[in-house]
Amino acid sequence: MLTNRESSWAAGNSVAAGNGWLRVGGLSLLLICSTTHAQEASTFYQQNCMSCHTIGGGRLVGPDLKNVTQRQPDRKWLVDFISDPNAKLDGGDPYATKLLNEARGMRMPKIPGVDPTFAGRLLAFIDAESSLPGSDSGETRIS
Repeated sequence: MLTNRESSWAAGNSVAAGNGWLRVGGLSLLLICSTTHAQEASTFYQQNCMSCHTIGGGRLVGPDLKNVTQRQPDRKWLVDFISDPNAKLDGGDPYATKLLNEARGMRMPKIPGVDPTFAGRLLAFIDAESSLPGSDSGETRIS
């Protein structure tokens, strides 16, 4: 049996699930979801991006991604490019063409499963890594 205090807490802090979210008193699981998304992006970066990109370690095949949102401040452009690089390239986008020329004609592939939502998570991960101390030392630090 719940005490009055416990009943009052339970009434104000219900547990609800829906649309992939679980709310317990509002904030606690939102932080867990953000952490999970960051871990997914980190793992994806390690498995799919590190062979061509660094975050602070200089150019490989593709550009160094450190502070990419400062070089191309249009976040939607970046999300669209990450989601489908060929759409930007085939459309004759000048910035995409510049990147292609700098990569000596090597196109970034369209990776199955990378939709705009996930591309946004990758970009958030890259932003976070770019702001870490030492990220410009040539090390790609994966959180």
